[in-house]
Amino acid sequence: MHGFDDPPVRAFGPLTQSECIHLLETHSLGRLAWQAADSQQVRPINYVFRSGAVYFSTSPQGILSELVRPAHVALEVDDLDHHKRTGWSVIVYGRAKAVATPDEVLEQEAMDDLVPWAPGVRSLFIQITPSRITGRLLHESSRTADGPPTRWRPR
Repeated sequence: MHGFDDPPVRAFGPLTQSECIHLLETHSLGRLAWQAADSQQVRPINYVFRSGAVYFSTSPQGILSELVRPAHVALEVDDLDHHKRTGWSVIVYGRAKAVATPDEVLEQEAMDDLVPWAPGVRSLFIQITPSRITGRLLHESSRTADGPPTRWRPR
């Protein structure tokens, strides 16, 4: 029997593919990792997930501009509640490349959902085509008197 003073029961498990995609579509900030010419890099980016791909814009002079040449990358998007010690993480593994054809660039410029947080000119568009998307969830479970723990679903 569980009382009010019992510590919460936490569970750790995978997110479904549809949950991962929903979280990518409803969030816009993550950390992008890749092997740069001289060292491994991890940079925060704001992005959009649409039509099954991740898009972001960057400066043609910044370190992220290295990704005009196709490269394997990983993007992590997460949300944590430090007080409850719960959260989720989604990782997109894929290949980044520049959005290069004039039609593709015009299409990206016409979209109003990709507004860079960083100041300055962000005229270089990068697309990440996922090869794999995975997610993990750490959540509090609630127990009923006659059943197993129930799973919290991320919003």
